[in-house]
Amino acid sequence: MLAAAVEQFLTATAHERGMPALAGLRIEANYEAVALTATDRYRLSTRTLAPAEVPRQTWAGTVNGGELRSALAEIRRSPLVRLEAVSNGIWFRMTDREDQHCRLLPEEFPDYRLMLASLGEVTSRATVSKDLLLQALEEQPGGRVALRVADHAVNVTSADVEHPGIQLLATTTGQPLQIWFELTTLYPAVSTAIGPDVLLDLRGHDQPVVIRSADRGDLTTLAMPIKSDHAA
Repeated sequence: MLAAAVEQFLTATAHERGMPALAGLRIEANYEAVALTATDRYRLSTRTLAPAEVPRQTWAGTVNGGELRSALAEIRRSPLVRLEAVSNGIWFRMTDREDQHCRLLPEEFPDYRLMLASLGEVTSRATVSKDLLLQALEEQPGGRVALRVADHAVNVTSADVEHPGIQLLATTTGQPLQIWFELTTLYPAVSTAIGPDVLLDLRGHDQPVVIRSADRGDLTTLAMPIKSDHAA
């Protein structure tokens, strides 16, 4: 479970000049759970994992994404992994496997909690099949797509007026809304959701959409939209 979650979140990391913390995975432990968070500025994912043993103290650090990716093969093959924080990194201790050490990134991780707390009220909501939504996104030409949430449907279209959009049956509430995304932002945000259906929480055409699994878990992903005139 740990390896799958880490691998899932590393897809949301990025190498940005002047923002080295974006290349790492934020790990935060408290007395109840371990939280994982990653962002590339256009997509943010966060979720918690229930540990087999309650942490003895709180801890937070941004782990080097490249080194963590290299450690995944060993982590995945161990039935139990103990996380041990040290001054300059974190150890993944395993029985009958070689322990793995990953360094911490010293740069400050973005204050994602403030961003989440600053989100406005949901104005539109849709529950739609994850597989059908991914298939509709794959069939759109170009790098930009629009979602239009209306009565009992989510329409997936592109900027190509000659290419027909795809209408998906959905459970919807709230106001009709059309919102544009870069395909490279929206597609992975949907693909990492857990379960057969995704829940889309929208707050306007210029606000990030929150994507959750409709039936289980607390995995939350935010995807930033683009302007409807496709300006950068």
